[in-house]
Formats: sequence, structure tokens, C-alpha cells
Amino acid sequence: MQNIRYFLRQAVDSLRACCLVLALLSVSASHALAWQHQALSWPKPDTQTFSQQEIATPCTDCLLELRLPLKQSANAAPGYVYLSAWRGQQMLRHYISSLPSGTATALRVLAWAPPETERLQLSFVHPRSDDWRWGQAQLYWLPISDKQQGAKPDFVLEQQMQSIEQQAMFAPNIGWGAWRAMMERSRHALAAKDRNLILQFGLNLLAEPVPHSRILPARGGRAPALASAAAAAVPEMQLEWPAPGVAYLALPGFGAPQRELRQAYADRLGALLQQLSGACGLILDLRAHGGGAIGPPLAGLSPLFDEGQLLGWWKNARSEKTMIRLAHGTYQELEKGKLVQPDVALAAQWRQPQTRLPLALVTGPGTASASEILAALLQQRPATRSFGEGSAGQLNGVHDWLLPDGARLALVTQVLLTADGKEVPAQFQPQQHTAAALPAAMEWLQSSCRKPENRKHPVKSS
Repeated sequence: MQNIRYFLRQAVDSLRACCLVLALLSVSASHALAWQHQALSWPKPDTQTFSQQEIATPCTDCLLELRLPLKQSANAAPGYVYLSAWRGQQMLRHYISSLPSGTATALRVLAWAPPETERLQLSFVHPRSDDWRWGQAQLYWLPISDKQQGAKPDFVLEQQMQSIEQQAMFAPNIGWGAWRAMMERSRHALAAKDRNLILQFGLNLLAEPVPHSRILPARGGRAPALASAAAAAVPEMQLEWPAPGVAYLALPGFGAPQRELRQAYADRLGALLQQLSGACGLILDLRAHGGGAIGPPLAGLSPLFDEGQLLGWWKNARSEKTMIRLAHGTYQELEKGKLVQPDVALAAQWRQPQTRLPLALVTGPGTASASEILAALLQQRPATRSFGEGSAGQLNGVHDWLLPDGARLALVTQVLLTADGKEVPAQFQPQQHTAAALPAAMEWLQSSCRKPENRKHPVKSS
């Protein structure tokens, strides 16, 4: 009897496996029939850090998917694929791939070519060529009329779409109804495992000044032992003295979520500020600060501000405001007087005020996200002047949440207001536009050093 039950159970399991294989083959075959594709001779393998190509659009009012096969080193800096739809000299739509995970086999970007599209512009960007190896790009397309029908509801995707619709600061130009319809079209055309690709597609359809909302991949591997790794994980910072009395600091980006690492960053920065007691000016270079957390750098720089100073406000899509201030060496966010966003506090020994220190900010296209916010807030203090070029255009507040597969969805949910309630533009513009930012900043600070009120202490020199 037991043998009969065993064989019956084996037969049932085999039947289930066959059904599953047939179902997967059916899905694969339907996808292969629906999507058309062409190979692209772009970019040239393994040789370029930036590559761009234009092609005639293979279809209009259709879904497009660009795939760039890749391999990356373990510590590779992020790379992106961009796809934009154009009519004449007018860019109709712009799409960016999500960040790849450490195990990704391709950069992928999903897009929609509006009916008036004439050509496509494809771009691939990454910081260092030795981090990446890639193969031949493939462009897939699917006319909207050929979308798959009868797909089962994806309740997880529906939940994420609802959260985006409720919280996004920038609504899609096509309207939320058409946005949902476009998301449904992409869901019918792709497999359930491509949910994050579909979500990135939806984020790209939002009318953000510069695309900022994105899917962040799940972190692989184990977190290090925080206490022992704090010093190693926090980027190095070092003051330089290019002229008597003038200090220079290139502030690195930082985005670790661990409280111990955030504390180490704030304290390291605060300790450097205390070395400026004999200086008459600081050049703070934000050109290589590509974003990250805002709390730790503001805590470290809190001696530059008055205690309890109101920095400004965050405003969401419902016009609700959240106060932001610096108090007790901590960046704070308050709703109706209640602290809602506690962060690390600068250690007490590093809080000696430096509120009168002349400060020269240096910005450029690499100044992005958190460093743009930092520049805008520092610009409000007295004895501060900015030099260089306009920033990346991502000066807004981002809220992120965890997705079921361990990735995170980062969504622009707020814009920044100054302390007197004026909306801050998405792109930070320095007061003095110049390609020679460092010499201009140096000249301004040296003129400040000659003022009697800034010559109270002996100054350091290199």
C-alpha cells in the first residue's frame, strides 16, 4: 500500500512539473512572437566611458526595451543607460535605467515612444572603463495594439503604483489615468519578474525636472561589523591650505544607512571644522559630491550655523510643510512641532561655533541631490558666496521604501522652500558662474582675509 501511495505521489509531482514547464514555454513563446528586436552596433565593447547613438524609431506609440549586456567588477561605480524620444529638436520623453545590482547581467530601460516620435537617442554612461565590460546592445519593441491580454492581476505592482500616485511630488504630464493605462500595457507585455523594470518605467513617466526617482537594487552580502568598520567605511576627508588663512575641503558623498557610520562621518567633518579656528576662510568643494544622506553632513557642518537656526521647509504634493532646522548639532525635521526625522548629533567637543567664517561654495554638474540641498542651505548663511557651474538639477526631497525583493523604490515626494517660504529651483545656480571656480573662490576669500575683523588669529599655510 505504501509503495502504491509513493508511486501516485511521484506521478502527481511529475504531472505538476510538466504543466509548469509547458506554461513557462507558452509565456516565452508568446513574448518572442510579440516583441521584435534588432541588434545595435553600440557602444563599442569595452572601450568607452560615454557613448551615444541616434537611430530612426522602429515604431510609434509603442513600448521599447533597450538591453545592454554587461559584467561589472565587485566595486563598480554605477552606470546608466538613457533612452530618449525626439521630434526634430524637441525631446518628447527621457528614460533612465535603474541601478544594476551586483549580479545584474544587463542594464535595461523600458520606454514609450509617443506617436509623434521621429528618432531615438541612446546613451551609456559610466565613470571608469575598467569597471565594466559589455556586449552587444539589443533594442526590442512592441506596438501598443499587440499587448498581451488576460494577464492575472499583480497586486504587489498595484500597491506600489498606488503609493507612487499618492506620494509623488510631480504628476505625469499624460495624467494619472493615462499613466496607469501605460503601466498596465507594460505589465501585459512583460513577465512578473520584470516588476521593477515596470516600476522604473512608471517613475520615468513622472514630470520631474531631471529624472531623480528610481529603483535602488537590493544590497548583496552581509553587512560588516559596524563598530570595527566605521572608520574604514566613511570616506576620507582632509583639509588643504592652498594659501595662508584659506582652507580647502572636497566634501565626499555619503549614503550609508547605519547609524554608527553616519555618526562617524558627522564627527570626522566636525573635527575638521575645529581646525579652522585660525583661518579666515574655507573653500567647500561639492563638485564630486554625487548625493546620499543629508543629515550627517549638516550635523558635521552645524557649527557654521546659529544654534536652533531655521533652515527652511519641505513641501509635499498636498502643500503640507515640514520644518527643517539645526539644533544641538542635529539635522531635524518637524511636523507641527513634533520631531519626525531624528538623525545623528555632532559630538559636543566639535560644536565650537564658526558662524562668522567666510565660506566659498564650489559647485558643478556633479553636485547632485543631497549636495545640491546642502549648497542651497549653506547659501542662506552670511559671509557665503558660491562659484562654478549649475548643479545636476535634483534638488528635491526623496522618500524610499522597501520592495518585496529587497530593492528600494526612491520617489521624489517634496520640494525645498527657503526659511522665508520661497521655493528653491531644482537646479542650484552659483552666484558667480565661472569655469575657473577655484581661483575665483580663492580671490574672494583672500580679499576677506585682508579685512581687519578676519585677522584676529595667526593663520596656517601649507
